[in-house]
Amino acid sequence: MLRLSHWSLRTKILLFTTVSIAAGFAVMISIIASHAYQAAKQQGLLRLQEQTQAYANQVEGQFNAAYQVPLNLSLAVQGMKGQSLPERKVLDALIMRMLEAQPLASGLWMIWEPNALDGKDDAYRADWPRHDPSGRYTPYIVRSEGKIIQDTMLGATQQKEAEPFRVKPSEYKVPYESSGWGDFYFVPKQRQQDTVTEPFPYDVGGVKTLMSTLTVAIKDASGKLLGFSGLDLPLASLQASIGKEKPYGVGTVTLISNAGMYVVTPDSSKAGKNVSDADYPTGFMADVKAGKANRFERDGILYEFQPIKMGNSNQPWSIGVAVPESVILADAISARNWAIVVGVIALLVIVAILSIMLNILIAPLQRLAVAMEEVSTGEGDLTRQLQIHGQDEIGRTAQAFNQFVVTLRKMFIEVRAQSEAVSQASQQLAGPAQTVSSSSMHQAEAATSTAASVEEVTVSIQHIADSARDFEHTARETGKETMASQVKVDEVAKEITQIHETMSRLVASMQSLNSQSLQVNQIVQTIKEIADQTNLLALNAAIEAARAGDMGRGFAVVADEVRKLAGRSGEATIEISSIVGAIQQEIHKAGEHMQLTQDQVGVSVEMSQQAAESMNSVRQGTELLLASIGDIANATREQAAASTDIAQNIETISTMSQRNSDAMAGVGASVDDLEKMAARLRAVVGGFRL
Repeated sequence: MLRLSHWSLRTKILLFTTVSIAAGFAVMISIIASHAYQAAKQQGLLRLQEQTQAYANQVEGQFNAAYQVPLNLSLAVQGMKGQSLPERKVLDALIMRMLEAQPLASGLWMIWEPNALDGKDDAYRADWPRHDPSGRYTPYIVRSEGKIIQDTMLGATQQKEAEPFRVKPSEYKVPYESSGWGDFYFVPKQRQQDTVTEPFPYDVGGVKTLMSTLTVAIKDASGKLLGFSGLDLPLASLQASIGKEKPYGVGTVTLISNAGMYVVTPDSSKAGKNVSDADYPTGFMADVKAGKANRFERDGILYEFQPIKMGNSNQPWSIGVAVPESVILADAISARNWAIVVGVIALLVIVAILSIMLNILIAPLQRLAVAMEEVSTGEGDLTRQLQIHGQDEIGRTAQAFNQFVVTLRKMFIEVRAQSEAVSQASQQLAGPAQTVSSSSMHQAEAATSTAASVEEVTVSIQHIADSARDFEHTARETGKETMASQVKVDEVAKEITQIHETMSRLVASMQSLNSQSLQVNQIVQTIKEIADQTNLLALNAAIEAARAGDMGRGFAVVADEVRKLAGRSGEATIEISSIVGAIQQEIHKAGEHMQLTQDQVGVSVEMSQQAAESMNSVRQGTELLLASIGDIANATREQAAASTDIAQNIETISTMSQRNSDAMAGVGASVDDLEKMAARLRAVVGGFRL
């Protein structure tokens, strides 16, 4: 895949322009399509709402028409009651005629509160079974097998339960005043207003059908409840009519009662059953009870529910239409798709026009590119001029190219002239360069020979310098050893002197010890004399104790012990004197030996001092010899260094001469190359037509 830099200008402009226009069209089409889609969607939803509202109006009209029957009946009877009320049989006939005028109803009835109609309930207690034991006016007119007949308000079960109370009617409690079977009256009475009962199954002509009772409250001028008139309305007609409707050809219609029972449903098996919370969103039944519209989508199906007002009962029902969302949004999707198609077609047309315009505009640039390529290959015609067709950017570029070619032609003419001059100068320079190169070569050879001789002298001087350095090193080591020997001799002399001093102190100590041992003898002699005197005293004490008899016996014992102690002390002094004498003899011998050792150490001190003086003389002579050898070594090193410098300088001269020779050889080669380059330059310039 070619990189962007390798694309042609036309391709780049066409690509970037197409992308930019496509992006703009995409944004514009998206906005237009979105608006068209939303407008069509709103229109579709509005049509769905209108369709649902039409069904709601249809059902509401049927219920309102049915409601008019019990309403008119209650108004008629109330009107008669205000004047001269006819017999109850006359009212029964009126009810029959009104039911006959309403073919959709299956029954029409009234229940009056006790004595609320004519105050004659007691008179009708025995009119069994048209009246129950309460005697209240409760006519029930029904349509059976196409005929209008009068039925009893009580069913067979309720009649059986009421039979025992015919003889005691005061204890009878009517069943329609209780919840359950009597909800058709009990519930409206609890509400104290018009009421629509929840659909319930009822046997009409042997067929179970859903039925709802529309009741109208009968009240006097003060608002007191007098009773109810009601119409039993089978709901099968609704299932047969709107239940089979197919809105948009694929939709369905559902009718839900106020308490959430299916009245009309596409699935007939659900009729009469309560709706499932799973089928509808949260709060749906609250909206039904409140008489609110509702719209939601589930699994791609759009549901629209509209309320149905059920007379003055305040018990609205709700009718809903379910249609696939794709059907409702078909126009919206079509409008969006058309907007996209139109946008794409417009984009293609614009791109085609742009491509044609680019072909026209890029043609001069292509001619300019061809001319530039011819110039770049080195075989161009510099006398060629491009035609200028305008003063736009392309025309100015062509004019600049023409001026560039003129300038380039002049420059090439100048280059051709200069290349010829360079060729002539290089030919003139080649001869002198060769001569200088040859002279430099001879000079380098002479310098090399001289450098070899100087190198030999340098080696000899260096050898002498090395020998002097070795001798100097040996002399220095000898000086160091002599210095170390002198130090050792001095140390030995000091040690011997210290030993002499120590021996002197030791002799003095031995003499002092001998004197002290003599003093010990004197002390021992004194102790012996004391022991003898003590022994004598103890003897005298023993004699005196013997004279004293028993009184001096204890003292005699003490005197005897003292005598014995004095005897032992005398013996001890004799032993001490013997030991001290032996010690004195040993001290005397040690003193003699110490004196002899001291004399010998004194002789050693004198000899060590003489050795130290001799080593000092040797050291001084070594230092003088070392100084002389150092001077010789330094002078030799200086001569070796000077010879080395001379050799290096001569070598440098040789190297420089060699370099000059090489440089001049290079100059000669460069002159040859310069002449060749001038020839090639003339050839290149010759390739252009000037």
